[in-house]
Amino acid sequence: MKQKRLKLIFFLATFLFVMLIYLWTIAPTLAFWDCGEFITCSYILGIPHPPGTPFYVLIGRLFSLLPISKDIGYRVNFFSSLSGALATAFLYLLIIKIIGIILKGKETRIIHHIIAFSSALLSAFAFSVWDNCVEAEVYSPSNLFLVIGMYLILHWYDNRGTKGNKNTLLLIIYISFLSMGIHLLPLLMLPPIILFVILVDWREIIDTKFIISGIILAILGTTTYAYLYIRSKLNPYINEADPSTLKALWAVFTREQYGPMKLLPRKTQTETGLSLIPAFWEQIKVYFKYFSWQYFPFPREKTNTILQIFSIIGTYIYAFMGVSGMYIHYKKDKKTFYLFFTLFILLSLGLVTYLNLRFSPSDPNPKHEPREVRERDYFFASSYFFFAFYIGIFLYYLYENIEGKKFYKYVIYPYFLLLFFVPILPVISNIKSHVNRRGDYIPYDYAYNMLVSADDNSVVLTNGDNDTFPLWFMQYVVGFRKHDLPNKKGVILANLSLLNTNWYIKQLKKWGVPIDFDTPFRGVGRFEEAYKKARWKGYKGTFEDFVIDNLTPVKADDGSILFVKDLAIRNIILTSSGIKPELKDFFIPESVFVKKYIKEGVYKPSINLYFSATVAYESRVAYQNHLKLEGFLYKLLPEESTEEMVDKEKTYDLLMNKFKYRSIFDKRVYKDDNTQRLLSNYSALLFTLGRSLRMEVITAPFVLNPQTYEGIVPNEKQKEILKKATEVFLKGLSYTDDERIWATIMIELRAILKVLNEPDYAMEIISKLEKENPSSYLLFLKGEIYRSIGDISNAEAYYKKAMEDPKKDPAIYYSYLKLQLLKGDTSTFNTILSEAFKDQQLLGGIFGYANALGDTSLMIEILKFYMVVNPYDTETKSYLDSLTRKYYRMRK
Repeated sequence: MKQKRLKLIFFLATFLFVMLIYLWTIAPTLAFWDCGEFITCSYILGIPHPPGTPFYVLIGRLFSLLPISKDIGYRVNFFSSLSGALATAFLYLLIIKIIGIILKGKETRIIHHIIAFSSALLSAFAFSVWDNCVEAEVYSPSNLFLVIGMYLILHWYDNRGTKGNKNTLLLIIYISFLSMGIHLLPLLMLPPIILFVILVDWREIIDTKFIISGIILAILGTTTYAYLYIRSKLNPYINEADPSTLKALWAVFTREQYGPMKLLPRKTQTETGLSLIPAFWEQIKVYFKYFSWQYFPFPREKTNTILQIFSIIGTYIYAFMGVSGMYIHYKKDKKTFYLFFTLFILLSLGLVTYLNLRFSPSDPNPKHEPREVRERDYFFASSYFFFAFYIGIFLYYLYENIEGKKFYKYVIYPYFLLLFFVPILPVISNIKSHVNRRGDYIPYDYAYNMLVSADDNSVVLTNGDNDTFPLWFMQYVVGFRKHDLPNKKGVILANLSLLNTNWYIKQLKKWGVPIDFDTPFRGVGRFEEAYKKARWKGYKGTFEDFVIDNLTPVKADDGSILFVKDLAIRNIILTSSGIKPELKDFFIPESVFVKKYIKEGVYKPSINLYFSATVAYESRVAYQNHLKLEGFLYKLLPEESTEEMVDKEKTYDLLMNKFKYRSIFDKRVYKDDNTQRLLSNYSALLFTLGRSLRMEVITAPFVLNPQTYEGIVPNEKQKEILKKATEVFLKGLSYTDDERIWATIMIELRAILKVLNEPDYAMEIISKLEKENPSSYLLFLKGEIYRSIGDISNAEAYYKKAMEDPKKDPAIYYSYLKLQLLKGDTSTFNTILSEAFKDQQLLGGIFGYANALGDTSLMIEILKFYMVVNPYDTETKSYLDSLTRKYYRMRK
């Protein structure tokens, strides 16, 4: 009774502690990647991407009804947090059970429960585990099923020989196959469980009644997939792969859309030329790399040297404890060792083998290609979760070897400190990383900003997960800009990846997107005949359905390949303009198609067609000269321009007034690399708008050379436009600390502030920037402003301060050298040039900058100085003579 009470107390303590931390760090709404899709499908009972995860959607629907938050996303995220906390509590029970088995009949004591408690907490706060538990994903619930299955097999082991104990094995079979409706991961517990049962008592499973019952339960467990078949026939808004037939359902279950899983060749072989073993080793190294992320910030995060050393030592200590725990478990109880170790191998090395992943996106070796589109550490989270189990075994063994020893009273307090810090260090290390989503509304606002950019009655072509799934959430959960094309309201998203599939094109047509694949194929003999044969064999779709089902990439007349998505886009363009597509329209080169149809009087669409700004350039390059920027989207128009077109009034209103920017400037909200890349889109849009406004007054496309804006005197209206551009550029800088972007915008600001010729306004702008990101660029800009008003003394002072930056920007040195020539101070000029000669990269940069500006005079001075040092360099002497002749001809 006492043991049961202790277990209950520690089980609840484990659950509550973990749950509190998870609830503190849980995402308040949707997150990027698949989360928006899972939340939306749960809420509307939709069908997510293959394999469809029907059981997850059904449970998610229940959680979406819980009145625990106004935000539906939070409610479904809560499912992951609850699953993670329960999994941790069950791991505590697993550890205490194994300690009990090792004790061989002796009763576990409170110290053993503390050890199990400490180790279980560690599992919850490993980086990848924690990251999965604060967002709507399948990995946390699937891990819960995994750990419950392991708990049940130990329950069977404890009660072997008792009546009805086989029912526990049947329950394991049922939940294993039931969990397939969430993820396939829990199936990995079946091989170690079968091995364990064979080692303990193989006769338990050699029973006809048991085998038949097991098969029936396995079939019952998979019946959640009937949801996909039934629901698909009702055409929900999200109906991926449309599993409304048994054939399509099987294709979803087997993930046919993604192609077969191939073990060979390894994906790390394809572009590197590595042989099998080295290529496989590279994939194992990725697993170990992700392991090094789990407990300490380095190498996952950029840190100082002390923290790097601490992280490396700490990771090796945790690794030592875990590996030692494996050996100790093997020595103490071989049967349960094979159970857990086989599972661990399948969750780690087994998954590395089966998944056959590409290189990590953060791999520092540039030769390592191809790479995954995102880090895949979440696949291995369960292995890191169970690694804590082995650390628990080590901690138990450590205590057993100090108890009763003479030095016990000296080491027991450090031992308790170890138990305290084992789970707490990862909490401290990870709390300020991506696992903490507290206050993160960036995905929500990103989706809102994209949708608000489109006019009503629009189709928006999107690129991938992060510009599609969050927008689905906004449309079908929040109800913002939900599509209703028949009434010319809302927005339909057309994901370019999915646009290569037949089912998606059919769905778009059902929703009201103007698509006509019937007309161009009528009268095409082979299609007509093939359709008749298909009908005779039982095909029930229309002729147009048949055409769409058989669309394939084609070779255009110029030899280029046009994918199904390209054919679909052409079809939408033509059909929306009231033009009946002809078969030849799908074979003409892109440039010919655009010239023929995207022009005034021909392209008169009944819907607005947009490309998301996140769509890869190569996917929209054919239409680039007809695209006009409107907020986050490019609108396809009949008008043509080789310069980038911007709807300045609408885009300014969107970016400066209508867009939501919550969390972006909150330093407490962590921004990972993916978020930073997405935020850079804001900078890019603001730069484009700012440049477009600036070009209304300073018309030169590029303003690196001050001569391009020399002599421009703006009127009051033009000054307002330039100040508007300045406001936009300032906002653009606030989204990034990328030095290249800062340098580019600084060049723009220098031109604007010089043309405005308002020193006080210029200094006010620079002061604002200095508060956000003090840098040598701003000191340089101050020098430029002072120089423009004739204050040479202050200009020189700020140039010199800017030159103290160890990065040594050539533009700053160039301006300082020009100032010395202007002053006639040859002594200082020669001194600075002498310093530059010690740094060939800096010297080359100064010379290149002068060359870019066409400053022949400074190039000559640099070469003259060079010839003093290298008088026998005939090649440079010849170049100097050539430049000098050119310079004097220009002067004449």
